[in-house]
Amino acid sequence: MRIVLMGDLHYAYRLKTRSGRLMALKEHVFMRLIQHFMRVTGDFYISIGDLTNEGTRDELEQMYSWLSHLEGRFIHVLGNHDTLTLPKKELMSIMTGSPMSGSPERVIETELARIIILDTTKERSWYDWGGTLTADSLDWLEEMVHTTERRRAVFVFAHHPVYLTTARSNKRMQAIDPALSLRNILGKRPGLNVFFSGHNHVHSIVREDAWYHVQTAAVLDTLTYRLIEWDGLHFSIKLVPAGPASLFHDILRFSRHIRGFSLVGKNRLALGAWWDTFLMVEHEVERSILSLNTVSASTRLADALAAEFESTMTDDQRAVSVAFDSLRMG
Repeated sequence: MRIVLMGDLHYAYRLKTRSGRLMALKEHVFMRLIQHFMRVTGDFYISIGDLTNEGTRDELEQMYSWLSHLEGRFIHVLGNHDTLTLPKKELMSIMTGSPMSGSPERVIETELARIIILDTTKERSWYDWGGTLTADSLDWLEEMVHTTERRRAVFVFAHHPVYLTTARSNKRMQAIDPALSLRNILGKRPGLNVFFSGHNHVHSIVREDAWYHVQTAAVLDTLTYRLIEWDGLHFSIKLVPAGPASLFHDILRFSRHIRGFSLVGKNRLALGAWWDTFLMVEHEVERSILSLNTVSASTRLADALAAEFESTMTDDQRAVSVAFDSLRMG
């Protein structure tokens, strides 16, 4: 199983400028980002939310037009920006051609995994962008998690992370409401369990009890997508480029004109540490740097893992941090 995961994209139909050149540049960049997304071989293509910037009909229709080539393999997890403008019922009516059309929450069953799509957003909430879940959703999630056979993985996809897990999830409105006690619902199910999120625009991977928490950064900040692979025995996550590093020149020109959006700052902050970008699990034994945080391990093992990560990177990925930092310093 291969899943191509897109972080917050924030496609904006309009900008805070009347510049025709910047509008054309913006459309060109977003179209190239989508083209790179679709070129990666995958069984499913998932947006972790904030696919659009204001959730307007124009934004949604444009994105779904570009993504129509995926022929039903695209899954749109709703983000708080996606639900800013339209009632969810109207929003879902636009999302045709997606496995999610008709309902923001659902489960997708495969031989290797149960894929659970959550809706953690509030409807048309401009000033409260924190995450929540209804009582029905919590009951449904608990049932879906704990009735999955051990041989299959549980992959939960939600826009907001679980409170106090990944980077920035401790901040106000940057996670699912901690009062919901989501940890108790997720529990300690045996087998492979992964909770995927976005929202905070920073790559972050954390192991907590029986769950991996994988947060994906905004595309405009890192020019990366995640590639998730699972064959029933080996599980891995790595970054793939969302476009050439040269696109950062164009992103810096128009992104400051996107309403309610700003780049994280230094690109290296958004990328996180290298262990926030790469993970391997085999026979349910962790092989990432995360294990080094909890058990003693040799420096030689850490060096080997770092070399393994480096060997998977493309030239474009290696150039990303240097290119972005040099642009900002210039």
